[in-house]
Amino acid sequence: MLETNLVVLQITREAGVETALAVYRQQGAEYAIRAKVVIDASDDAVAGKLAGAITDAPDGNELQNATLIFRVSGVNRSDLAGYFRLKLSATIARGASVGADSS
Repeated sequence: MLETNLVVLQITREAGVETALAVYRQQGAEYAIRAKVVIDASDDAVAGKLAGAITDAPDGNELQNATLIFRVSGVNRSDLAGYFRLKLSATIARGASVGADSS
């Protein structure tokens, strides 16, 4: 659910069965959902924190973005025939590791 925030997560145990009450907010409206399982796919462990779990995260400068979009120019595709993506990725990684910069 795009632009939806988890605002409450309460875990209850009844007769040995745990149930979660999750309250989401989307465009000013709130929705409550009961679930047997909660999967936290947020980027900052929101569900875990709201449920009282201990969380730990490195500083922002230690994190790697999940996706990076960039453009590569001046690549002779015939030099990379066969395993084009693999060879291009390896070349970029090698350049990044030695600090290569064409600017």
